[in-house]
Amino acid sequence: MEPEFSENCIVIIDPGMQIHNRAYAIVRYDNDMYFRQYLERGNKKYLVPLNTQHDEIELAGEFEVVGCVVQQKQRKQKPLHYYHLNRITGEMDFTISGKTKNKEE
Repeated sequence: MEPEFSENCIVIIDPGMQIHNRAYAIVRYDNDMYFRQYLERGNKKYLVPLNTQHDEIELAGEFEVVGCVVQQKQRKQKPLHYYHLNRITGEMDFTISGKTKNKEE
């Protein structure tokens, strides 16, 4: 899941959080578990990997959200990343140690 989640980073998952557009989540679908970004495009829902060597998965049937990422800690004193629901856009946003991260970075 690089570059967003580096190898050996610590990821905090909230099993009670509802999934929202752009959330990173663990999802059970079609008898498999996936850790991917959840995206809504029109009426369709997708699990999108950050690694382009893997395919997107269209969620065409029932799926279960095991949990959503709410925080990650990079090892070796890198800043904390916090994930939260943007109440204006209804999408997931994230900050680095309390500062909003530019989505293009």
